[in-house]
Amino acid sequence: MKTITSRKLVSTSYITKTTLRLPSISKVKNIPASIVYYIRLHFADGLTLYKIGYTSMTIAKRVEGYYDYKARKRTVGMGLPCGCTYRIISVVYKGTKQRAYEEEQRLHKLYQAMRYKGPVRVRNGHTELYLTDVLGLDG
Repeated sequence: MKTITSRKLVSTSYITKTTLRLPSISKVKNIPASIVYYIRLHFADGLTLYKIGYTSMTIAKRVEGYYDYKARKRTVGMGLPCGCTYRIISVVYKGTKQRAYEEEQRLHKLYQAMRYKGPVRVRNGHTELYLTDVLGLDG
């Protein structure tokens, strides 16, 4: 929790006027800030896989990674191998974090039988890959 205090200068001392306790923004589940995305990955050896994923960042940041200035380090993203390209096919859902997570899980459960079960191709998100266009959106 973050505390915000409003103070007013009275002569040479401060008097606390109001204290508000606000939840940290990352703990609020009902912020419309998350998406479920659908992308196509094309690997250097010719294999094409599809991924259904969830993120509260941009899709590019989730896939490619980015430099986190606050933590002073680079995030890996999905950890795509050299020669792998991706194409954003669709944003399947946009809304609250909780609802986006539930939608992603529903889709994974629905298409569980079509999951890619070969060797690990990406560092993060490898259990969310599919051999075919399961959503039928890559036209």
